[in-house]
Amino acid sequence: MNQPTLRASSFDADYHCPGRQNLLRYMRENNIPEEARSPELIAAALRGTQLHKAWETGATLDLDEGQLAAFELGKQLERTLVDEWMASIGIKTTMDLAPIMEQELYVNDPDTKAPLVSGHFDRLYVADTNDMRYGLLIDYKSGSGYYVPKAELSWQLRVYAVQASSEYNIHNLRVAYICPERFGNRMDFADLGPEQLVQVYDCIIDAARLTAEDGVYRNAGDHCEFCPAKGVCKEASSYALLPAIAGGPKSVAETVASMTPEELKQVWVKRGVVKGIFDSIEARLKAMSDEELKPMGLGRSKGKKLDSITDTVGAFNHLVNGGIEPIDVIDAMTFGKSNLTQFLMEHKGLKKKEAEAFIDGELDPFISRSTSAPSLIEL
Repeated sequence: MNQPTLRASSFDADYHCPGRQNLLRYMRENNIPEEARSPELIAAALRGTQLHKAWETGATLDLDEGQLAAFELGKQLERTLVDEWMASIGIKTTMDLAPIMEQELYVNDPDTKAPLVSGHFDRLYVADTNDMRYGLLIDYKSGSGYYVPKAELSWQLRVYAVQASSEYNIHNLRVAYICPERFGNRMDFADLGPEQLVQVYDCIIDAARLTAEDGVYRNAGDHCEFCPAKGVCKEASSYALLPAIAGGPKSVAETVASMTPEELKQVWVKRGVVKGIFDSIEARLKAMSDEELKPMGLGRSKGKKLDSITDTVGAFNHLVNGGIEPIDVIDAMTFGKSNLTQFLMEHKGLKKKEAEAFIDGELDPFISRSTSAPSLIEL
């Protein structure tokens, strides 16, 4: 049995789908690449890393205005969480407790002592009162954070709780998520007592061991959206492609028209999983050679030209000197508000909101006002 060391950050997926580790090993052994992350996802991850670093160090110079607002709200929520937790265990909130920060811990196999699950928590406050040791464990999430279940259902937080309880001999733990860009002012936490911590520990050991067994089952769900194996997973594909789609009429319009309201919502809610699977399939196909694609009846088109004029001043002068009226050139060479906002920030030293306010005020007669259609949200 080849027992992997799992990560707390993805243990929710491993707990609900123990067979995915077999699929990931199969991909590694057969040199099947994991899904390539999109530029948007890479940018979101970088933004989240910067925000986490600021929460860790307190340094905010590299944060943009949106990140800074999330940073401040996160710190405010942490202070509120600490005060409410201290009051709940009978400690004066005026007492200044220093947190244990950014520590890597493990859940080890009780028989072999091998590490089963590693975890890296953000904050841990510890306090002793009434002959009992209490803890408050906080995990920060940026707006681009991984699939975040409720704290009371989170196996990531449960892993952290078991690790912290063992390392610091904590009897009662409150575990919490802070995710200001997704939760706003709402705090999400759950309490685990001594009996619950023992039960959770046993469940984690059983679930981690199960992931190493050959032929273990796979379960699809919302966790599929961020799974690196979803592009080769039949269960994920079946989950994303409901019978209403897979067995429906050939026409897209007819397929959608024939779906029930419940099926429409199911597909819409799963849109991230559906898109992720097709993105992953496309990435695998693009990585194949022309010789591999041809037997499948596939090939490659010529790449689209993505030329853009970067020297706008030079292009403008050249066209005007060639006899074209300046007003006609200006009409053709349009530019967006985002470009102008960036210019004002870089060359005038304005902050983003100041630049946007300047444009809205100074260029109001030249702006055509409109509002995008409302987006769907899940209630």
